[in-house]
Amino acid sequence: MTTELVTADSSVPKGDAAESNRARRKVYEPEIFDPEQEARLQRIRLIAQLMDDSITVPGTDYRVGWDAIVGLVPGIGDFLAACVSSWIVYEAKQLGLPKWKLARMMANISIDTTLGVIPFVGDAFDATFKANLKNCQIVHKHFGRNESP
Repeated sequence: MTTELVTADSSVPKGDAAESNRARRKVYEPEIFDPEQEARLQRIRLIAQLMDDSITVPGTDYRVGWDAIVGLVPGIGDFLAACVSSWIVYEAKQLGLPKWKLARMMANISIDTTLGVIPFVGDAFDATFKANLKNCQIVHKHFGRNESP
């Protein structure tokens, strides 16, 4: 949805007959959400940040999340992280994202889980891939939100 925003043209001298003419430009107006949709978007952002970007590695500016920490537990850690990540996809489905975007989100989770199972290398991959933040970006871009999670 677009709306016309009328702004004063600063290049036109004041008092001129042309002063009544205003410069017009189209501005993107984001769709207005109901409170339930806003709450879902906030929950998605919160879970994505907790899972991928909640803890600063001491001595660095690099951040990891609970996905990388839980992934250190052999066997069940990556499975639990995948379950939490799948919840983000469920919320996105409830918001009405197209199937191809949901499939892309599931592919991110599959890559994260499959490679995360590999000992040592998978743990490093979990800390760098950040599938949940990628999925959060997919959802927010779909709704015209440009703020990064």
